[in-house]
Amino acid sequence: KALQFTSKESIEKHGADVILNKYKSLKTDYTLVKASSSKSGSQTTLRYTTNEFATSKYKDFVVVVENDSCKLVLPNNLDDFLK
Repeated sequence: KALQFTSKESIEKHGADVILNKYKSLKTDYTLVKASSSKSGSQTTLRYTTNEFATSKYKDFVVVVENDSCKLVLPNNLDDFLK
């Protein structure tokens, strides 16, 4: 189901199996608080703050709208996702 919220561009670039494995490996047991958003062309960057291991960090999510749904655009290097 996670792939339905992933951009077509990202799926074509990385492949569905690689993306699903990345999603399964993510540690997401922290709270996100929206800090800001900015738009560049068809992409919107959503910036969230989190307190991870007692350290305040930013997490950026790039999204696009495809078929009336918000879809996540993954970075070229999947290891950079949610760093």
